[in-house]
Amino acid sequence: MGNLVLILILGFTSGNLWAQKSLDQCESPFQKTLTEFRDVIAAGLSSDIKEFCDRTNYEGVFNANFHYEKQFSYNEMPKLKNNLKERLPEKINAWSLSWIADEELRSKVLPRALGSLSYSEKDLKKMIQDEYTPMNSSQKEKHIQWFNGVVQSLKNEDKKNPANSKNTSMNRMMACLSLRANPSFVAKCAKQLDRAISIGGVLNGFLMLTDVYEKVLFSQDYGKGLHLAVKKIHQKYRDKNPPQGDLFSDLKDSFIESGFSEAEAKEMTWDVVGIISSSGPNLYRRIYDLQQVKNPIGIYLTAIAAMLPLLDLKSRDLDRMYSYPQNIQTHCDLGKPYHFWMSAYLTRRLNKELNEPDVNAAAVFTLQKGYQFAADVYNRNPSRALYTETFEGFNNIMRIDMTYAAAGAKFAIEADKEEPQIINVDNGIINILRASEMTPTIPANDAKDLFNNNTAKAFLIWSKKLAPNAAYDTFFAPSTQTPINLLPPALEK
Repeated sequence: MGNLVLILILGFTSGNLWAQKSLDQCESPFQKTLTEFRDVIAAGLSSDIKEFCDRTNYEGVFNANFHYEKQFSYNEMPKLKNNLKERLPEKINAWSLSWIADEELRSKVLPRALGSLSYSEKDLKKMIQDEYTPMNSSQKEKHIQWFNGVVQSLKNEDKKNPANSKNTSMNRMMACLSLRANPSFVAKCAKQLDRAISIGGVLNGFLMLTDVYEKVLFSQDYGKGLHLAVKKIHQKYRDKNPPQGDLFSDLKDSFIESGFSEAEAKEMTWDVVGIISSSGPNLYRRIYDLQQVKNPIGIYLTAIAAMLPLLDLKSRDLDRMYSYPQNIQTHCDLGKPYHFWMSAYLTRRLNKELNEPDVNAAAVFTLQKGYQFAADVYNRNPSRALYTETFEGFNNIMRIDMTYAAAGAKFAIEADKEEPQIINVDNGIINILRASEMTPTIPANDAKDLFNNNTAKAFLIWSKKLAPNAAYDTFFAPSTQTPINLLPPALEK
């Protein structure tokens, strides 16, 4: 997220860079499919948004992992699906395997994640059957020393990143203006955006949540509850039937069963979903880096994160998915619930400090926009959005991720209510697709130069093309004020 702070120097303009074209006017090979999906989805057939997300993932994952080869389009999906099954398992990590809505591929996520920590599913089963055994004092001391050393090393590396010097309060206010124009709202949003970055513990490009890791990894209290939770979740993982319940409820109930009150169990559950959201199915990599000794809590967390993609696939025909709370309705399975949960976690943390939920949600969503726009981790190429078709898979994946992030922020506001509002993610996806403008593609080299030398203009084009605010406005009342144009006229040309 060193590059993420580039978002914080940006403003927003209400002037069109290009005349808006309707979706039906586009002759892109992707667009015919999109138009069909849009019309059918509007009629209420959720199976089509499910298919849209599946096909988006196949294209996006393949083109991201085999980007030196021919770019594939939607009409080549049957061939592409077989090609993926032949090649993906040997080429990419558990995180990328989890994207594809296919049981054969997602069943490989758990063994791959455990194997990276020198464990197998057989070892996990034995851990589940045995009583929970915490680290002894010597192991714990060794683990804490290693943990602190890794965190300090990341901090030292982070200080070397010159991009972080651009991270100012004024820049954050400008970032918040890209979402809402109310001056009072923007000032508060900027302050909470600063706080969200601080809570996230951004180090060397990643949200670390080091305080939460430290609390959970070294606590016997969490260990007992997680031992019970992984046992429940693994049983559902192995069951052929769609899993009942949801992740949050199973975690909370397990902490209650281990002896905690409902209020205590809820807070502990939020800590756990916060950790899972920091790395998703690739959590094993974070655990590998942070623990030198074999801490069972790290294995439990790794296993839970790695089982979620398959559990979501098995439950999505129930109008919901296991990773998400009961009041979240969705048929779009990207295998990446961490975008939802990170936004939910950070929004809730901010809500506990400042009782202005809409401001906190806006701050967290602005952080998500910054990540999607500028992050170059895990082979992401930020400029790619500008030189590919408007509805190319990479761009659609970003739209869906941002929709889930907005829904997560909304959930954090609803979570503690007696009757939380139903949150329909499908509607957010429909809205962000409809709001996206057809923009001319830019040659790849020109797009890269634009990102490097005129970031503000790159963001304007990106915002028109991907329409992130449409997802946010699905769950939060749109502003009635005209957005403020902060850019000089030269940047609009």
